[in-house]
Amino acid sequence: MESRYRGQRGSVRFGEWQPWYDRGAESLEAFSRGLWSLVPLEMGGGSGERKETWNLMASILAEGTDPGSGGFFGEVGDYDSRIVEIAAWGYCLLALPETIWPRLSASEQARVAAWFGQVNQARLPDNNWRFFRVFINLGLRSVGEDWSQTAIEADLAHLESCYLGGGWYEDGPGGHRDYYVAWAFHTYGLILARHVAPLYPEQTARYRERAREFAPDFVRWFARNGAAVPFGRSLTYRFAQGAFFGALAYADEAALPWGMVRGLLSRHLRWWLRQPLFDAEGKLSIGYAYPNPLMGESYNSSGSPYWALKAFLPLALPQSHPFWQAEEAELPEENQPVFQSGSDFLLTRDAWQGHVLLLNNHESGNQFVRHGAAKYAKLAYSSAFSLSFPMKEGSLEHGGFDNVLAVSEDGEYWRVREKPEARSRHGQALYSRWRPWPGWVVETWLVPVMPGYAAIHHISAPQAAHAYAGGFGLPLGERAEEVAWRSSAIEAQARTPLALSRIRLLAGTGQARLTRPEPNTHLLHPRFYQVGMRCPLESGCQWLAYAAVAWELPLPADAGAVIDSLHFCPTDRPSLSRDGETVWEALPTTPA
Repeated sequence: MESRYRGQRGSVRFGEWQPWYDRGAESLEAFSRGLWSLVPLEMGGGSGERKETWNLMASILAEGTDPGSGGFFGEVGDYDSRIVEIAAWGYCLLALPETIWPRLSASEQARVAAWFGQVNQARLPDNNWRFFRVFINLGLRSVGEDWSQTAIEADLAHLESCYLGGGWYEDGPGGHRDYYVAWAFHTYGLILARHVAPLYPEQTARYRERAREFAPDFVRWFARNGAAVPFGRSLTYRFAQGAFFGALAYADEAALPWGMVRGLLSRHLRWWLRQPLFDAEGKLSIGYAYPNPLMGESYNSSGSPYWALKAFLPLALPQSHPFWQAEEAELPEENQPVFQSGSDFLLTRDAWQGHVLLLNNHESGNQFVRHGAAKYAKLAYSSAFSLSFPMKEGSLEHGGFDNVLAVSEDGEYWRVREKPEARSRHGQALYSRWRPWPGWVVETWLVPVMPGYAAIHHISAPQAAHAYAGGFGLPLGERAEEVAWRSSAIEAQARTPLALSRIRLLAGTGQARLTRPEPNTHLLHPRFYQVGMRCPLESGCQWLAYAAVAWELPLPADAGAVIDSLHFCPTDRPSLSRDGETVWEALPTTPA
C-alpha cells in the first residue's frame, strides 16, 4: 500500500474499477482507509520507526487538500463519499493528534482544517454516515481547530433515532439490519466510548450497554471455523464483519469473556486468510472469497475493500491487556434455533459441522444495492454455502435462485420474494406474505431443519403457472469433478467431492433440476451447481412445501434421516412433523 502512495502522491489509485463518485474521492478513499489499522498500530507501539510513513501521509494530505495541486481531492458537497474517508482522518486526529498535525505547516493546518470543516455545511444521509461528521468534528477539536458542537449534538441525536432496542439499530429510517449494525454503529460507538467518555458520558455509556446487549446475538452469526454468514450489502469489506469484537477489546468492554472475543476474531481472520483475497499485485480485491467485482456495489472502487482494516483495532492494546493474554476459547454449544427479535432473523448453528444458517424475513431494500434481492431477500443464508446472484434477467439457470421460491406466469420470466407486505414469527417459524404480481398471494413459513430448513408455501395464483424451489448451491473445486446425481418427482440430490446438496418436496410434485450457472456468480466458489425442483402450479390455491439441506463432506451418519422423516399435513391447520412429533403448526387461521 505504501508503495502506491509513493508512486502516485496525491492521486492515489489502486486500480481501474471505478465507482459512481469521481477520481478525487476515489483517490481519497484509497489513501485514507489504511488509517483504520495504521492508527491502532501506532497507538500500540507496534509500528516501529514509521516516521517516514507518517511524513508521507502528511505530505499527501497537504497536497490533496490544496485546490492548486494536481492531486486535489476535490471539494466536499452534499452526500459526498469524501465525508466517509475524512472520518478516518477525524479518527486519526482524535486518537493520535500528535502524529500527523505537527508534520503540517501552519498554513497547511489551516487549509486542511477548512477543507475538513466543509462537512458542517453538507447534507448527509440519515443513516450511519452521521458518525462520520462526529468523528471529523472531534478530530478538529482535538487539534485546537474550529469544530461544531451543534453538528455533533444533532448527529448523535439522529443516530439515537436509529436505535431499535435489544442492542440493534437500523441503518436509517426503515433501513436494513445487517453488518452495518456491527461494523458501523457499534464499532464507531465503542471507539467514541474509549476517547470521548468525559465529553459525552451518557451517550458513551449507552454505547457500552448496547454493545453488551448486542454481543450474544452477534456471536451466533459466526461458524465454528470463523466464517460469518454472508448477508447484505458491502460484503467486499470482508473481515470488517469481525470489527465489532476488535472494538470491544479497543474500548476495554468485556461484553463477552476475553477468550471468546479473541477466539472469535482470530478464527475469523484465519478463515479469511485461507481465501484467495488478493490480486496479482497483492492488493485486496473487490469480491468476497475471491476477486469478483461483479458482486460489488456501485460505490466500490479498487480501494474500497480496505475498510476491512477496522478489524485490527486491538493492535492499539498493550500485550498486557486481557484480550492478548486470554487463550482462544471455542464458541458455546448452542444448537437450538434462536430468534433475534431486534433483527427478525432466526439463526441456528449446526451441531455436526458448526455451520450457521440464517432464516430470513428481510426485504430486498434500496434500489441502489446491486443484486439487492440476492443479498437481502433470500429465504436462507449459510456460512458454508453462501449465496449466488443473478447474471441474466429472467433466466431460471442464471437467476441466482439458490434458497428462494421463484414463480413464473410464462415459464420464462421469474419473480422471487423481495418486499413482503406482512412479516411475523410463529413459534420457531418465520412467516411472510408477498405478492409477485397483482392477483397473486404467496404465504411462506420457514422452519429450521438443520443443516437446512423447510419452506412451506401457500400459493394463490390466478392462472396455471410455474414455481422453482431452489436449494443450496453445490460448490465445485478447481478440477472437473463428476457429480453424483439422484432425482425423482419429489427429490433432487447432487454430490461432489466437496459437498452434498439435497431438496425434497413435502407437498407437490415436480421435475428435479441440476443447473450450472454462470461462473463467478457465487460468493464463495467461482464454479458451482444449482440444485432445485421445478413444479407446476394450478390456478387457485395450493400448497408447495419442501426441505433443503446441505453438508460439506464428510457426512454425518444420520444425514439421510434429517429430511426423510419429515411429513407435511395440509389440513385446515397445516403442520410439519418429524417421526410423528410436530415441529411446526400454523396458527388456526385460514391463509389469505
